[in-house]
Amino acid sequence: MKYLVCKKQYGEGCDYTIGCGMRFDVIEAFSPENAVEQTIYPYGRDRVSALEGEMALKELLIIPVEYVTSVDLKGIILEIENERKRQFAEQQQERELAELKRLKAKYGD
Repeated sequence: MKYLVCKKQYGEGCDYTIGCGMRFDVIEAFSPENAVEQTIYPYGRDRVSALEGEMALKELLIIPVEYVTSVDLKGIILEIENERKRQFAEQQQERELAELKRLKAKYGD
């Protein structure tokens, strides 16, 4: 099963404004407990754990992927861009028609 792993280290990392101390990964594991084991001991129990050292974890969330919603941002971005283009074209047409009306009033048909 796949799990979303959300890790936060102590402190703010290099800069709190950009979330350097946070990381999100998707991993394969047999169970939530196995996901914890893989995350805390990524190189095995005989090596340094993720709870030690300069980048020690402060918080850990493990969520089954079935509860995670993936959002198609490309599709939403395309919708927004198309709507902005449509609005711009409408505004441009309104400006041009107003200018045409002004010029007709000034010079006649």
